Amino acid sequence: MPDYLLELLSEEIPALMQRGGAEALDRAMTAAFADAGVAPDTSEVHVTPRRLTWIGRGMPSGSEPVREERRGPRVGAPERAVAGFLRSAGITREALKVEGEGSAARYLAIRTIPGKSLESHVAEQVPMVLRGFRWPKSMRWGRGAFRWVRPLRSIVSLIEDTGQVRVAPFDLEGIPVGRESRGHAQIADRSLRIVSVGDYVAQLEASFVLLGSSDRRSRIEAGAQRLAQENGLELVADPGLLDELAGLAEWPVLHFGRIEPAFRHLPGEVLRTAMRTHQRFLSVRDPGTGGIAGYVAVADNDPPDGGSQA
Repeated sequence: MPDYLLELLSEEIPALMQRGGAEALDRAMTAAFADAGVAPDTSEVHVTPRRLTWIGRGMPSGSEPVREERRGPRVGAPERAVAGFLRSAGITREALKVEGEGSAARYLAIRTIPGKSLESHVAEQVPMVLRGFRWPKSMRWGRGAFRWVRPLRSIVSLIEDTGQVRVAPFDLEGIPVGRESRGHAQIADRSLRIVSVGDYVAQLEASFVLLGSSDRRSRIEAGAQRLAQENGLELVADPGLLDELAGLAEWPVLHFGRIEPAFRHLPGEVLRTAMRTHQRFLSVRDPGTGGIAGYVAVADNDPPDGGSQA
């Protein structure tokens, strides 16, 4: 059964809106395809500072035909009422059926609505979901009426079925829709042609984009603990800041720094609060004294000087 990939590449999404946006997109996409009769077996959603990705796995190749019955006016009703019913039902008078007998007899319209391909449902459902999507704060850009959290630059829309990969096009305010994405904005800022749904994650990683927010969080936490230990210190636990940092970098690069001796007399809470609030630095402390002795900074690129001028 086919898999469907949707990637929405934009300018940077605020870190605190990422999780809620991803969860809302998953709910909206799953519900829209379910209503259309092409619900996925499973779905997954990922978010980075620049992209929101939804993948539906095990989707039907199309929806089944639907038999629709509509009851109309009573037999013998005024011609105007019958004509209006025919127009609303989309059938001819010859196709009308009658159910019931005597004074209870009513006209009945029966029609079969043909099924549609998955591509047709993508073209209908995805623009509907995106146009109706609501962020806590959104914006318009250019001359279009479409709103998104930040300007939306391109969309990947691919269906993969038994090894065959094809673009599932749709129209959304002239935004490019196809298989073109981009790598990391600083390290690998180049066009990236997505070859398949199955290779998508690996292609991004080869272009310095770590798609999973939990993977980025784990990399930051493990790297910060390693840097602290290498310098004879220990990392101060801060789960909330780790979550936020995972939303600030597509390819986290960590740098270690020490607090200058002139400032170490300040209370640890003062140092931690200042670094956390203003620099988004993780604090590290001296295990012997408990004092804050250094920090770990998370960047979204790897500068040529290794961060010495940070």
